[in-house]
Amino acid sequence: MLDPTWHVHVSFNDPPTINGTDDGIRRRLKIVPWGARFEGANQDPTLKARLESEQHRSAILNWCLAGMRDYLANGMPSALAVAEATDEYVAEQDSLGNFLVECCRVEHGGEVRFNDFLAAYHHWLETHGENPRAWSRKRLGSELQRRGFSRYRPMTPAKDRGVTKYTGLTMLVAPPSNF
Repeated sequence: MLDPTWHVHVSFNDPPTINGTDDGIRRRLKIVPWGARFEGANQDPTLKARLESEQHRSAILNWCLAGMRDYLANGMPSALAVAEATDEYVAEQDSLGNFLVECCRVEHGGEVRFNDFLAAYHHWLETHGENPRAWSRKRLGSELQRRGFSRYRPMTPAKDRGVTKYTGLTMLVAPPSNF
């Protein structure tokens, strides 16, 4: 296993759209809310000159060195504002999670027919301006299992024989009739 030696910092006006909401993306993505603006009354036109002055140069270097020593000794702390902004953004990008919250109930003993679930989810994606083709049968099934829903194919009754179902949830919406 390689130890990371650097990281990429990319600035965006709008954060990127993410398709995956697995643990990997949660570990790698950090949304840093830059709430402060330095305009108007908050603008300091003398800041650059003051920071470049002999008086401040050594203080800035000492501050950087102290920060480096702390980082080497303790690692990089996680700021609460960054964790909250990242969690909020990942949840917002989690279309399946949002569908489960809005249109399903997680419950012991519940079950859904996968074809009905797929049709309802694709319809929901279309109504929310997202591309349903990004969610194939395989991807959706894998994601449901990753979230703890069990897949099975009942042998009885005859009408359900061989039909893929998932246990642990119930749909609160009917699948569209034209699917």
